[in-house]
Amino acid sequence: PENPYFARATVNRTWWRLMGRGIVQPVDDMHEANVPSHPELLNLLARRFAESGFDLKCLTRAIVLSRAYQRTSQPGESADQQAALFGRMSIKVLSAGQLYDSLETISGPAAKVTGIDTRAGTRWEFTQFFGESGDPNPTAYRRGIPHLLRQMNSGQFAGQNLERLVTRLNSPADRSVEEITVDLFLTILSRRPTADELRRTKAYLERSGSAAGGLGELAWVLLMTGEFSLNH
Repeated sequence: PENPYFARATVNRTWWRLMGRGIVQPVDDMHEANVPSHPELLNLLARRFAESGFDLKCLTRAIVLSRAYQRTSQPGESADQQAALFGRMSIKVLSAGQLYDSLETISGPAAKVTGIDTRAGTRWEFTQFFGESGDPNPTAYRRGIPHLLRQMNSGQFAGQNLERLVTRLNSPADRSVEEITVDLFLTILSRRPTADELRRTKAYLERSGSAAGGLGELAWVLLMTGEFSLNH
């Protein structure tokens, strides 16, 4: 509690990870000459953080329940100024752990595949492959071709995993194509399809030889989109 820097630095780094930008920016450059954009906010959160016994869950809860955290990521006029003043949410890259957990939430547990050493655990192996060393910038996308190729071609989250998802969405059998499409988008992208996406998806499913096969293909397409790998 007597340390004048610990609470402020921890608050600033936590804010940076959740918001994509620190109250003091760059996040590792905290000194008197680099003033915070919102000094009263930083002081308030640092004081409450210390009073809570340095409870990180309490700090995180306070930030994510704020209106600032819940703002849209859609840029308006003066987008750079909006970002600096937290007038909009910065788009962030899912961490390796978040990406794995999202895939498991949608598709179920990762399947065993040849060529991947999972003796230390499937999640650990995945995060080692997709993760970055150190504490990467949450708004910088640095994954390359090897990561995308593995995400597209690995059987860990395809095959029977997607079949189970399709079976769930396609039950009962008399559900309309529109209902299934909306549920598919909500399940994978956490939003409803646009009118154009709905039209194109319905057209694809209607001309598909197999409804289940068409849904599986569409589910895989949505999982491979950049939108799925980003936190809006």
